[in-house]
Amino acid sequence: MKKTIATFAAALAAVTLADRAQAQSIIPLAVEARASAAVPMGDFKDFEGGIGTGYGFGVNGELKLNPLFGVYGGYSWTGYDFEEGDERLEQQGIDAGVRVGLGLLPLRPYARGGIVYHKLDDGHDHGNERKLGYEVGAGLSFPLGAVISVTPEVSYTRIGEALEGQDVSALRLGVGLRAAL
Repeated sequence: MKKTIATFAAALAAVTLADRAQAQSIIPLAVEARASAAVPMGDFKDFEGGIGTGYGFGVNGELKLNPLFGVYGGYSWTGYDFEEGDERLEQQGIDAGVRVGLGLLPLRPYARGGIVYHKLDDGHDHGNERKLGYEVGAGLSFPLGAVISVTPEVSYTRIGEALEGQDVSALRLGVGLRAAL
């Protein structure tokens, strides 16, 4: 009886380790496309008579270092309309940081944070240079299968002294489609 239990335990361990080895042979990458609404915050919302809620998109790639931790990099663009007039302000650039999973449940919460290197362009001479800032966010990953997930997220982005010496900050509400490769 002891031999049977030991043999069964050894076989179970071998199958489990083989499954883990096979699962880890998949490329540890993920790609994500995201659409968002951006609500200007602080002095930024009052710049030149007021800036309205913006909309944007972004794409990024992530190298998953383990199931709960990865590093990402990508591109994002957001367009804002001035509340007065027909002018438009565009914010765009690269984003990079870390993403930390907060559990391996069916609904997978996560937090992320990093740096942004963005350019603001209003079509005039205001802020047409790239500035360094940061972003922090949190969301949930809803798996739609083994590879695809829907990822609603809330995040905050801030770029210091980017527009005529003013900080540019926005609260973003977005949803993404993520594919783990």
